Amino acid sequence: MSTLNIIKPYYKYKQEAYNNLNQLAKSLLEEFGFYKQFPQFKDSDVVVFKDASNSSVSISFRVSNSSLWLFTLETNFHVRKNSFLSGRSKLTLEESQIISKNVITLFKTGSNSTVVKKLNDAITYWHASKNECYFKSVSGSTYINRG
Repeated sequence: MSTLNIIKPYYKYKQEAYNNLNQLAKSLLEEFGFYKQFPQFKDSDVVVFKDASNSSVSISFRVSNSSLWLFTLETNFHVRKNSFLSGRSKLTLEESQIISKNVITLFKTGSNSTVVKKLNDAITYWHASKNECYFKSVSGSTYINRG
């Protein structure tokens, strides 16, 4: 299988999906007391990511421009948080639906195609941030939305 490297614009629908995830994450961080402990990150966005090397995790969140891991949403929507965060350990149904809907949107490449179909391979890592949406497959192929 040949390695593909596809770069496309960061389409508005994907940016909106990321913004929805970012907004939800920031509201959870507010609830978990993160900004009281780390006010310097109040204006920072988050990076949403998934590393398939840890098959038990759904998706994780970290501070943009930092390696500071914040929390991970397990496949059952339980929240595994960094030890300095407090609060509940499960998402509401509405929050779960926001996550699911917007992650699905990030994987779309048009009205009836997906990143997995375009790369013809399973995705091992992906992340979404304010500036890009990046996917890497088992074979090393990449699909990037940027700009």
